[in-house]
Amino acid sequence: MKAHAFEWYGRQVLTFYRQGRYREALEVARQAWQDCPEHDYDILWWLACLYSRTGELERSLEAFQEALKRGYWWHEQLLLDDPDLEPLHGHAEFQGILAECASRRHAAQAQSKPELLVLTPSSSLLEHPPPLLIALHARGGNAPDFAPYWEPILTQGWLLAVPQSSQVFSHEGFCWDNYDQAQQELTDAFEKIRSTHTFDLNRVILAGFSQGASLAILTALQDHPISCRGCIAVVPAFRNLDRALLLAKQAAKRLRVVLMTGDQDRYYAQTQQFYTEALRQGLECQLWVEPGLGHEFPPDFAAKLLQALDFIVS
Repeated sequence: MKAHAFEWYGRQVLTFYRQGRYREALEVARQAWQDCPEHDYDILWWLACLYSRTGELERSLEAFQEALKRGYWWHEQLLLDDPDLEPLHGHAEFQGILAECASRRHAAQAQSKPELLVLTPSSSLLEHPPPLLIALHARGGNAPDFAPYWEPILTQGWLLAVPQSSQVFSHEGFCWDNYDQAQQELTDAFEKIRSTHTFDLNRVILAGFSQGASLAILTALQDHPISCRGCIAVVPAFRNLDRALLLAKQAAKRLRVVLMTGDQDRYYAQTQQFYTEALRQGLECQLWVEPGLGHEFPPDFAAKLLQALDFIVS
């Protein structure tokens, strides 16, 4: 129940924020702080940003200090790049917060290594061999938090693998910023899956969300290090669109791609451009647009996920 409450609060905060109703978003965040203490890391971020946005700079700094006291931190570049936090840039206390976050990030990176989470369907549903879906988390995500979005495929007899990058981004958050390193870690993850599980090499799908979605698209298009049947990309964060379009022509007739996005997503225009050009080059591609959706999973993602699987493997 609490998980659903937190998701509701998150949607409310985002809705008010998009409408420029920052004080109302702040009131929702304050209520979430009371009702969902287990989500303190995320809510402290909301509070810090919204206090800054509404001019309550001291309270914004207090939220950051509370987060540090609890052992949390964020990538210092994220703090510098977020427009909500620009009013804090001239404060010495904020500079100290940046320095402490950078110190914690370097310490975490020194200890970090890639992880791999593999979930299997129940034995009654297990095909021999089962198909495999590999899901790549977003920038700032991690495997345990990301896997539940994809677990509906377990009821359809699919094997699910969720690699976690070793590239540290925040407290319990990781990223795929270094593309070459990401490709090497995907290679290692795929070999580990092959050595520990039996699956159908002709029915492998790459999937992902945000940065993970764009990495999944590039990897699927170039057919290396993972050869796959198709790709499911949820709100892909296209940062190398030209490269993706160049690879799309080579993948025509070999690959099926499903793009899920919203018309309020900040990468919506790039996703539309990729879809249009990919079709022109002969790639089997579908674009599913959710009205009003931003950079997030669609509310009926479980159903859409199963539809995407059907399109790719049919």
